[in-house]
Amino acid sequence: MRYVSAILCSITLSSVAYAQVYKRTQPRMPEPTKEITKDTKTGAMIGVDSGFNLVMGHDSDRFVVDAGLRLGYNLFFTKTWGMRLYGSYSYSFSDFVTAYRDVAVINDLYANTHTFLFNADVLYDFYNNNDLKLSLGIIFGLGAGYELGAQKTYRDNGNLQHTQNYTKSGFKAVANAGFSLTFESRHRLEILYRYAILQPDLHNIVRDTNNPPNVIREEIYKPQSPFSFHLGYSYTF
Repeated sequence: MRYVSAILCSITLSSVAYAQVYKRTQPRMPEPTKEITKDTKTGAMIGVDSGFNLVMGHDSDRFVVDAGLRLGYNLFFTKTWGMRLYGSYSYSFSDFVTAYRDVAVINDLYANTHTFLFNADVLYDFYNNNDLKLSLGIIFGLGAGYELGAQKTYRDNGNLQHTQNYTKSGFKAVANAGFSLTFESRHRLEILYRYAILQPDLHNIVRDTNNPPNVIREEIYKPQSPFSFHLGYSYTF
């Protein structure tokens, strides 16, 4: 009886081992490809971006660097055509001069600027590949909001000490256009060109430091922004 039990135990262990080896060596059926549809692209969206702007001011040309956040919603009517509505915030944290037009150049003139925009963009994904799980598309739309910026500088010209109070605050309107690359319908990378249709003037009030609040002069400049490029990433829930 002992020998019979040993034989049965050996057969059982061998069967289990064979079953495990057989399971590992069996070819697995490929998982079905998840099709790209309008539903896979529709949902709440959150994103980040970084911008590189050229601002042509009264005394110099400057590249301004900013970073921002986006929050909104993507709505696709087909897997090709859709739109997104979102609010964006960006903060200009650095600028550097690329060309001079005056002896006196104010440092950090366009840094420390906050921009709030509401944007409506059309999304046209002209290429959708289910196997690669990616889409290629173009973006075009409009945005409008408010820009808020201020800068105060101090100058000592011998007998005259004065402060210059620069403000660049007011309504702003932009046009958006660019290209996008989307992975698995949720991850969208894009490069966006933004043109300032309307932007606030730069207002400068010069005050005598020794005799406040005496105003020496007031100046208004109209800076131009011929282009602004933004690199962005967004995720759709």
